[in-house]
Amino acid sequence: MLASLILICAWTLVGVSAIAQEVGGEDGGQEKIGWFNTTELSAVVTDGNAKNQTIGFRNLLARRFASSRFRLRLESTTASSADDRFAAVDPATVVPGVPIDQQDVGFILVQSELKTDLDKALVEGRYDRDITESFFWHVGAGWDRNDDAGIVARYQMFAGVGNVWFDRAGLEFSTAYGLSYNKVEEKTPDPEKDTRFSGVRFEWNYLNAFGKTTEYRNNWSINANLSDLNDYRYDMTQSIRVSMSDHLALQVSLQWLFENRPALEDVNVVLFTDANGNVVFPCATRCTETTIRSLQIRKKQLDSIFNSSLVVDF
Repeated sequence: MLASLILICAWTLVGVSAIAQEVGGEDGGQEKIGWFNTTELSAVVTDGNAKNQTIGFRNLLARRFASSRFRLRLESTTASSADDRFAAVDPATVVPGVPIDQQDVGFILVQSELKTDLDKALVEGRYDRDITESFFWHVGAGWDRNDDAGIVARYQMFAGVGNVWFDRAGLEFSTAYGLSYNKVEEKTPDPEKDTRFSGVRFEWNYLNAFGKTTEYRNNWSINANLSDLNDYRYDMTQSIRVSMSDHLALQVSLQWLFENRPALEDVNVVLFTDANGNVVFPCATRCTETTIRSLQIRKKQLDSIFNSSLVVDF
């Protein structure tokens, strides 16, 4: 799998190079110097028969100097939902000493509270400094959490070098390579994985503008355990942004979070029996549900996140 990803990377580099040659031209104007900030906001709130809430926030704060760059990346996504309503017996209507099923009791309708279904966050800082016009070194550190994927906390420090292949108006492409130090805390301890390890890291950042208002971006990074190359993960985000003004844009994005060896989770083994005691599944009629034991399985390798958002640039 890792070898296939490397082949895909090499093929993509060739493809991007061909595209750049077709674009032509060497001058892209002077690079802007100063502070820049991009904020992405998305929210979906449903109330009434269904009660759901999803809030997404991303922010990229960047500082460009004459020969160096700094960026601070913040991301947060939370999704909450409420269970179906239920009716509780009103204690004030219960007659003591009389069986409940023989009483005409009153009910109180209860709306369940919102419970968090998805909790994902990331903080990452990075500093790049040019060695030549097309070659640079970089250092950085980050922390992330992905509750549904079983990641309580993951810390990473990294350093390396990189190449700027294209940097002109409407076309930017750079790659970076380096080493990392990782510390991972998962909900369920995993004897097959290291909680602290040194890793190898690769990433690319690609931007291509179509006209004056539309941009396509592709940011991808992969990190692998040097002592066990089958223990690797990658994060790829593709997005299309359409500008409405100098400071506002609409964006749709698709993020893939892949763990080749995902975290463990505990699941219950449930036995369903019918009225005659026969084991059945699925239940076509009334069944009895019994938990007989629990076991550990790995979570799914791939998480896909589709997002539409309002982008504010300044």
